[in-house]
Amino acid sequence: ATTDFPSSIGFALLDDMYAVSDSALVTLVREANGVIFGKTNVPELARNRATGNYANGLCLSPWNVDDITGGSSGGSAAAVASLTAAIAITEDTGGSTNIPATRNHNFGYDPPKYHYPNGGNPALTVRNDQLGLNARTIDDIIEFDKAVLGTTAEHAEAK
Repeated sequence: ATTDFPSSIGFALLDDMYAVSDSALVTLVREANGVIFGKTNVPELARNRATGNYANGLCLSPWNVDDITGGSSGGSAAAVASLTAAIAITEDTGGSTNIPATRNHNFGYDPPKYHYPNGGNPALTVRNDQLGLNARTIDDIIEFDKAVLGTTAEHAEAK
């Protein structure tokens, strides 16, 4: 969730609703001088393998406009694939990071549970939801991780 863009989770009734505070991961991004410059389309209540909803329509693949992006983080994957964003935060309950990444020729990072803080994320299920990333390169994912979470001596020496 972000305070500067609507947080509707694809639900038309929430189209003009704003979060009262940034999510924990967005806060970390801002503290690392990162810029959140937009939000992308998700299926209604983020519950579909195709990204589309009544408020914003269907999200199509920038590689093939006769095809869908996959879901539920298809808007994030399309933003990265179309070079609109270098990296995008995704939300995953069961394939929502990697399915759109694969369909849009991106790298999807579905990290171990709680790798990124989940606080403030409008989760569907407390047990399964976690945040991940879509990026053009694995190096972008590594740099995001270092910028947001930092590195330890153990990480710096990893080969």
